[in-house]
Amino acid sequence: MRDKLALAAILALAAIVRFYRVDLTWFFLDQVRDVSVAANIAAGASFPLLGPRIGWTEAYLGPLYFYVLAIPFSISRDPVAGIVFVAAFHLAALLALYRFAREFFGPGVALYASAFFAVFPLTAFSSRLVWHAGLLPPLVVLYMHALYRLIIRGQSTAVVALFALLAVLTQLHLASIALGGVALVAVVVFRPTLRIVHVLVGMALFLVLYLPYVAYEIAHGFENVRGCSASPRPSRAGMDSEASPACPRTCCSCSCRRSADSSSRASGPAPFSADSGSCTRRKLSCLSLD
Repeated sequence: MRDKLALAAILALAAIVRFYRVDLTWFFLDQVRDVSVAANIAAGASFPLLGPRIGWTEAYLGPLYFYVLAIPFSISRDPVAGIVFVAAFHLAALLALYRFAREFFGPGVALYASAFFAVFPLTAFSSRLVWHAGLLPPLVVLYMHALYRLIIRGQSTAVVALFALLAVLTQLHLASIALGGVALVAVVVFRPTLRIVHVLVGMALFLVLYLPYVAYEIAHGFENVRGCSASPRPSRAGMDSEASPACPRTCCSCSCRRSADSSSRASGPAPFSADSGSCTRRKLSCLSLD
């Protein structure tokens, strides 16, 4: 009972950190792109085959991020819905972390880890921003949980979850491909018993989740594979018109108005505020999509 009360308190603290004045956040061109594309998917106006650009390369991630982000916009067209969705993902990550740590390291470690995650500044900042890396924490925790079950518990079915989660993670951020290497090394070193049927099912799920991306690559001569190896090119801050094939060429009608005195006082980019008049978030309407 004491552990449950402690977890409830930690969860409440994490919720306060993430949801207090959730309307105050960074809202730059990348966020305009993400919200616009996701809102158009939710409205049935666009179904992109590519996701955000990979760094400064000419290649793009898979489109799964945009489709996941479309979930809250099927309920509300308000851009804040995306921020709430990412923040809720982080609360799910905290619960997943507690369950994982409790199973393999004990309740004490689980509570300490959850408490640190609840208030860690970079994690809290990431949870109050609409961006693809903001959806990583719960999926990474679930991935490591599945890997531990495969290696420590010998549960062959966990390999199905590993393949599926890796397909999702690598469409959110390319750096997560390193998790595939971690799993491969763990399997080679510890040699858990794997049933071929579980491996095949996992590979099939991986392919299904990548199907739109693979279809695009086949139709366009694997231009993203070639783009990853091409020399990076400089780009304007935030995003230019080619940052994603799924991005509006004429980005969005978002009328940003900053007063002269606030501009002179600001030492950096001003955060987006739903009620400050800096940007009329209810007019985020996409004009054209590729």
